[in-house]
Amino acid sequence: IGVYSELKSHKLSASEIKAMNPKGIIFSGGPNSVYEAGALKVDPDVFKLGIPILGICYGMQLMAYDLGGVVEKADNSEYGHADITVTSDNATLFAGTPKTQTVWMSHGDLVNEVPAGFEAVATSKNCPISAMQDTKRNFYGIQFHAEVRNTQYGNQILKHFAFDVCHAKANWTMDD
Repeated sequence: IGVYSELKSHKLSASEIKAMNPKGIIFSGGPNSVYEAGALKVDPDVFKLGIPILGICYGMQLMAYDLGGVVEKADNSEYGHADITVTSDNATLFAGTPKTQTVWMSHGDLVNEVPAGFEAVATSKNCPISAMQDTKRNFYGIQFHAEVRNTQYGNQILKHFAFDVCHAKANWTMDD
């Protein structure tokens, strides 16, 4: 979407991230469980930097877990298309998109209770909390993968995070 970005290790400290001065952070997805031995973690001070964060899939679960929410094994793990319903008229990432949309789910665990300060903003048949947000801290989580073309409005969701939340500029190309 024309925004400069870098892939970095989850092992970066909050002070290293702060020194980079990013407009936003995305915690990516993966097949892990926050309860596994050796589960990928982040420096908890990352949440105190005042930088917007988007958690995708495992990234949403990690954010919820680290901030006091409840993550549990899903009754029905998913890998494939799912229909979500946006349940809030103020769901920042879903502005201008339909209330019902098809996404690409891929998870074995899910968030069963959002952390304090968050609200659930989307749901699906097998994933009651498909998206969550804390607009005061600019923390957002989506259980599905917005970055794949199987998610109907994935690009719009990512643009809302990059431009509306992070205030990034679309001023970068591969030629740069």
